[in-house]
Amino acid sequence: MSRPSVRRSCRPSVGSPRRPTYASPGRRQPAAPAEPDVISASKSAPEADTKSSSGRKKAKSADRKRPAEKAPASGDNVLVFPEPPGKRRKRNILVALCTVLALVCALLAVAIFSPALAVGTVTVSGTRLVTTEQVQAALEPLKGKPLPQISDEEVGRLLAPLVQIKSVSTQARPPSGLLVQVVERVPVALVKQGEQYQLVDVDGVV
Repeated sequence: MSRPSVRRSCRPSVGSPRRPTYASPGRRQPAAPAEPDVISASKSAPEADTKSSSGRKKAKSADRKRPAEKAPASGDNVLVFPEPPGKRRKRNILVALCTVLALVCALLAVAIFSPALAVGTVTVSGTRLVTTEQVQAALEPLKGKPLPQISDEEVGRLLAPLVQIKSVSTQARPPSGLLVQVVERVPVALVKQGEQYQLVDVDGVV
């Protein structure tokens, strides 16, 4: 016994306004492009700028604090500050002046106390009333004494017994010579003392 054939209609119902869509097999619809994460990028950029600016501020503050360098610790924390150039220059000048002064003092000490400049010969000039031998004999204590230590006052005291001499002046002649220039008294009158006559100068010295 045969079944009656039933026909199915693929036509959509009249009451539905939508049309059926049929996708072809093996083809997919393209996915919608993803929107870029604009919010995350806009948020990360200010943070990077903030970090870089804070890093610069820290570097500047570190540079300002850098002049005070720490010396090697020897038990206590000691700060060593660099010496100003002007102060270093003044110190070098002061050291140089002290060195030169010390050398000059050393040379003067050698000249004053060195036996190489001791008196060896005495030359006398300007004598008429007294002889050269008399003056040299009176100045014998000066032999062996350094020339810088001899003064006119000392020579005058040694020649004081010779009343004919009014004044003297000395001149050193290194290494061992001494020149003595004598100024004698000028007689202006004769004074009789007993049976002898003595010469008298304007000062009344016989």
